[in-house]
Amino acid sequence: MSWQRRLRHLALSQVRAIKDRLDQLDAEDHDSLLTERNAREAALRELDDEVGLPPLRPSVPDASSARPSASAPEAATPAKPERETALGRAYRILGVPDGADLSEVEAAYHTLANRCRSVEFAEGSEERETADAIMARVDEAYNQLREALNPAAGRFDKLEL
Repeated sequence: MSWQRRLRHLALSQVRAIKDRLDQLDAEDHDSLLTERNAREAALRELDDEVGLPPLRPSVPDASSARPSASAPEAATPAKPERETALGRAYRILGVPDGADLSEVEAAYHTLANRCRSVEFAEGSEERETADAIMARVDEAYNQLREALNPAAGRFDKLEL
């Protein structure tokens, strides 16, 4: 096997591993959203039953929410603010622990950017499209964390000359 072919196989395995990890994160997020929605609906039903009023809105069960309702302790936990969950998701996409500093985030970003370089693949190939999609998600997560961790990051973007 030639060294070019070996490098291509290595690049493909890296992109596939990163894609699998991102797909797993998407599945976990989807499951947590379903759990939160089921807990919220169960809490609303419980309140409606205690008060004795008809429900404010009819609950329309769909195929994805056919799971049993969440337990009472889960329903009592407050939902995280949207900003915290977005930052937590960005930390997970980059593969760094929550609360990591800017240098760790930058190091993780550069590592993923080097692994997902789309120039390694032929123009118009499926692998190149996958690498571009992964890089777009990594860029978005990095930009969110950079704005949150570095207060001077967007300072010069707003200046007009």
